[in-house]
Formats: sequence, structure tokens, C-alpha cells
Amino acid sequence: MVGRESALHLLKTLVQQSPADQTEAILLTEDSSLTRFAGSAVHQHVAERNQTVILRVVLGRRSPS
Repeated sequence: MVGRESALHLLKTLVQQSPADQTEAILLTEDSSLTRFAGSAVHQHVAERNQTVILRVVLGRRSPS
């Protein structure tokens, strides 16, 4: 999992170094967990963290609608 400052640095670098006319970088972070119980006791605990980077670039004056 990338920390906040590292993520911001990565996104800024991606946008600044892009040769496109317009560049958008989005970082989505998801944190989820699930605990299953059996017989009034914790049977299984599962935790998950996901990060996704979405890049949108525009070349010239056309952009997708």
C-alpha cells in the first residue's frame, strides 16, 4: 500500500511528465474487511486493501464524452 505522500508524488509526476495536452490522474483507495463468526467466536477475519490508478489523457482538442 502506497502512503499518502508517495501517492501524491506519483500522481504529480505522472501528470507533469505526460506529453499529452491534458492529463488527469485519479487514485482510488478501498479498505474493506469481513469477520465471520461460528459458535459465538471469531471463525475467520479477512481484510483487504486495494489501490487503483486511473489515467485519462487528451491529445489535441478532442476529449471523450
